[in-house]
Amino acid sequence: MEKPVGMSGSEYYHYKRINNPKRYSPLAKACKKVTDFQKKGKIKRIIDLGSSCGSLLKELEIIYDTKDTFGVDISKYAEKHWCAEGKFIKSDLNYENSDILSSVKKIDLIVSFEAAEHLTELNNLFYVTSLLAHKKSTMIFGAASPLQKSSKGHVNCKWPSWWRRSFEENGGWIYDHLATARFSYNIGKENGSGQEVPEYYLNALVFRKDAI
Repeated sequence: MEKPVGMSGSEYYHYKRINNPKRYSPLAKACKKVTDFQKKGKIKRIIDLGSSCGSLLKELEIIYDTKDTFGVDISKYAEKHWCAEGKFIKSDLNYENSDILSSVKKIDLIVSFEAAEHLTELNNLFYVTSLLAHKKSTMIFGAASPLQKSSKGHVNCKWPSWWRRSFEENGGWIYDHLATARFSYNIGKENGSGQEVPEYYLNALVFRKDAI
């Protein structure tokens, strides 16, 4: 996708993510397969940490039949071009986010893709995800690995094993191996034969809060 004349690199990052069904519809469907597999019951309240313009949330709203959703991003461009039905929260995840926690009730599904590798204060991410969750919450998380291409703006690339250990030790999350395998299988299936799956989806991990 060619960058429009006069658009900054930061704006272009979000521009490419507006209403992109080829990118986000398969991801939303794979998320649904995970929560169905876990038999978590009805997923009603969803938050996307690092939501950009809300394109993934828009797909999740459709597939889960809910408008009780929240997107968190620091970008003014993302706020201006917000496309989901739910609420946009302009906030920097590098800080303890009382603004997020005060305006959002407990969340059934937390998603975060292409965000954590841009953060310098990762302890705040663990803090926020833990306090947003209740005992049946699911989190589906993906971030760039150290060797991933297109590293512009990446300041904290970690291997999936590091994220797994850190969320378990700092956020009280339980890694769900079977659900992670289910996600990996379905993201490939939903993208279709011959379609390249973005690397950050292949790095995805699924966590839960309490015993299923």
